[in-house]
Amino acid sequence: MRRGEVLALRWSDVALDEPTPRIRVCRSLDWGVDGPHFKTTKTSHARVVTIPAVLVDELCEELARQVETRSMLGDAYQSLDLVCCHADGSPRSPNSLSNAWIHFTATLPPGLPRLTFHQLRHAHASLLLAAGVD
Repeated sequence: MRRGEVLALRWSDVALDEPTPRIRVCRSLDWGVDGPHFKTTKTSHARVVTIPAVLVDELCEELARQVETRSMLGDAYQSLDLVCCHADGSPRSPNSLSNAWIHFTATLPPGLPRLTFHQLRHAHASLLLAAGVD
């Protein structure tokens, strides 16, 4: 997924309880001078991405955290249904995701490539193609 697609993902787009868990990618978050704007994806049509069990577990934990925080904050919580958001439910900026990725890659063992978030997307696609996955 593109950075803006990750940040625009809503819980209503995530099917965790299906036999084949998946997410529906149908919007992107763009951050202009006047703040965040949701728009259609670059290809303008939704695509479905299946997700592995390890990601399902992480998403279930995140959903539980958000439900708990929402109950604590009450009306101060921005109910935008976002999967990746600040503690108050507000959208995260694309740069905050990139910065978090940079900090994460700094913790990786020596010898692993230090890919940017965008490069990660292309590397994943290349690895899938090399493995014969459509």
